[in-house]
Amino acid sequence: MTHGAAHAADLMIVGGGIHGCSAAMFAARRGLDVIVIEKDTVARHASGSNAGGVRRLGRHLAEVPISQHSMQIWYGLPDLVADDCGFQVAPQIKVAETEAELDGLRKRAATLRGMGFAHEVVLERDALRAHLPAVADHVTGGLACLEDGFAQPYQTTFAIARKAKAEGARIFEGTAVAHAGGGLHSGAMALRRSGHGGQASGTLRRELLPGSGFRAQAEGGRLCAAPSPKKPDSQAEDQGSG
Repeated sequence: MTHGAAHAADLMIVGGGIHGCSAAMFAARRGLDVIVIEKDTVARHASGSNAGGVRRLGRHLAEVPISQHSMQIWYGLPDLVADDCGFQVAPQIKVAETEAELDGLRKRAATLRGMGFAHEVVLERDALRAHLPAVADHVTGGLACLEDGFAQPYQTTFAIARKAKAEGARIFEGTAVAHAGGGLHSGAMALRRSGHGGQASGTLRRELLPGSGFRAQAEGGRLCAAPSPKKPDSQAEDQGSG
């Protein structure tokens, strides 16, 4: 950011990993003005260096609906971000070494079917070996998501970040959160330029959440989020009616 430059946004996201960039991309596609703050560079940390698994297998039951929705996004991601992201469909399989373990996997699959989900399937001994021919002889079976997969994490995060920018999101790298405190309706956040020995310069004004009562602005070179002045009760009541 340049000294004296004014910025405004509807949403500010801290962190330029795959989650932060994805949130920025989808929010910008829906018409929000978005800023992403990243202390280092996009995909510098966990989002750029991991095994790249894209899986639904074994998710906590509370996560299953959103993981199903997420997988549908992955199938269409190459078209969305104009990059294949190295994504490939590849079965994810959990093996059972005993009959007791296999019974547990069968119960898991039955529970999911009762919730309306059929993506996890039981593989009996022979079916398992069709997918894993070198598995140990004592393994009795497994549970699989045959349409899960993997992607290249660094490539994916950069592709999503590029799409977010193309949709109008602004990503400020080398900008760290120096301090944050308070709760939803009161608090402050200060940002600094990482690795440059100084504070971030410029002016940022935004609403952290619609109706949250926050604004953000620069104070002495620091970017801060602070509670907005309260409206008179009569004005607040007028805005809430109807």
